[in-house]
Amino acid sequence: MSKRGETSFKPASFNVVEIQTFQSSIQRDAIVRRFNDIYTLYRMHDCPFRIYSAMFAGQSRVALKTVARMEALLTADFLNVRSTPMADWLEDLRITAPDADTMDEWWRILSEKNKTWKRHAPDFYSFTSHVPRDLGTGLENQIMVSTFSQYTDRMMGWTPEQTRANHVSGGCFYIRSKSDPRFFWYVAEDKKLYSSMRGKTRFCIKARDKDISGKVMIRKDEIQISCATDREQFVNEDDDGRLIVARRTMHGLKFGDFLRDDFVAEGVDFMRITRVSNHSGESWELVE
Repeated sequence: MSKRGETSFKPASFNVVEIQTFQSSIQRDAIVRRFNDIYTLYRMHDCPFRIYSAMFAGQSRVALKTVARMEALLTADFLNVRSTPMADWLEDLRITAPDADTMDEWWRILSEKNKTWKRHAPDFYSFTSHVPRDLGTGLENQIMVSTFSQYTDRMMGWTPEQTRANHVSGGCFYIRSKSDPRFFWYVAEDKKLYSSMRGKTRFCIKARDKDISGKVMIRKDEIQISCATDREQFVNEDDDGRLIVARRTMHGLKFGDFLRDDFVAEGVDFMRITRVSNHSGESWELVE
C-alpha cells in the first residue's frame, strides 16, 4: 500500500485509490442485489469489488455477507444449465464460410429449423436463444463457427460494412459483371439483352417454387427473371442462345448457374449476352 492509500490486486484486476473510496465502493456495489436472475453472471463480476472494499475498510461482516450472497446466487441449477442466461450478453459468434453462396445456404437451412435467429443483412445475424454450440445445418464441414467474448475480444467485435445484395426471392436488382463492374445487363428497344456501360435495366428475380417466396435464394433453386417495369416480360433466349425478353420464361435456369457461369457477354461496348452450356461463361453479381 502506498502513502496515498493506493492498493492494486492483480488477480481481481482491482484498483482503488484513496482509503475513503472503499466505503463508496461498498455502497455503489450494493445495487447488484436488485437485478433479475438473467444478470446473475454479471453480478458475480461485481461482487469481488464489494468484498475487497469491505476488507480494506475493516468491515468483515459486509465482506462475509457478500461471499454468502455469491454462494446463494450460484445455485446448482444455474451452474448446470447448458448455456447460462447471461452468456448471450457475453459472447458473440463469428461464422466463416468459403463464399457467399455457402453462407446463404447455411442461413436457409438454419431459418427453417430455428426461429430464434434473425437475418438483418446478408452478413449480420442475431439470436434470442442461448449461445448455440451445434447449429445442426449439415454444413459443419464448410462453415466454421467460433465464439468470442465482447469483453475480452473487443477488437474482434468489429466487422467491416458489407455491400453484398440480399438475395431474397422476389427482390429486384441490377445485374452487373464481376470481371468489369462498369457493365450492366440492359434491355434495348429491340427486346435484346446487352451488357453495357451506357445503360442498365432493373430485373426482379424469384424462385419458381412458391414455397421459397420471401426466402433467400440458393444455388439449387430454379429461378425466373423479369423486367422490374413489366413483370410479364421475362428473360429468355432465342434459337442461338442469345438473351431476349419475351412473354415466356426461361426453363432450367438455376440461381447458382445464373450468377457463376451460364452467361457470357462478347463484343464491344453494347455486348450481346449469350447462354452457354459448357459452364464457360463469366460471373455476375446482383446490385440492389
